Amino acid sequence: MYAWSQQFMEESNASMSRCIAELFLHQTSRHKEIRALASSNHKIRKEIETLKSTLAQTQADVEGSEDTWKKKFEDATEKLKKELQEEKSAKEKLKLDHAADKEKSDSQVKNFIDRIAMLEKEAKDADDALPTIIDEAETKGSYDFIIQFLQKVDDFDWYRLGEETGKYVDNLKKEMDEGATQEAP
Repeated sequence: MYAWSQQFMEESNASMSRCIAELFLHQTSRHKEIRALASSNHKIRKEIETLKSTLAQTQADVEGSEDTWKKKFEDATEKLKKELQEEKSAKEKLKLDHAADKEKSDSQVKNFIDRIAMLEKEAKDADDALPTIIDEAETKGSYDFIIQFLQKVDDFDWYRLGEETGKYVDNLKKEMDEGATQEAP
């Protein structure tokens, strides 16, 4: 029983380790995606800064021509709005993905914790029951063996093995005789 509980705990620990490793790999890939999006975000911001400086230069170049200036400004503004909208969409998607992953991870961790608690309780129950079962088996087996041995070797002087042994055997013989008289009709 003890070996079985030990094996069960080892298998459970191996399974749990495998699940934790898979979870770690998943988290690692998510962190790589986040870093890639952050890098992309940084590039977009640099482009925005470049566009802003280009816009400022363009404003200076076309200050005399109001229609040309307005057209270029509108184009640059539309491009900036579009890029900002794309950046907001990417950030929102990242937030939603991260929230879903966190919820899934939290649920998996809770399930693992519940399973560990259940396995620890089962192992404790098995450990608590094991000594009692072993003691009962040893006591019953020893008692039966001694009674069978006494029946086969009835004339042996047990006091040669010590005073306590002799008294113990005498008590057992009395119990056997009492048991035999109680069983007789």
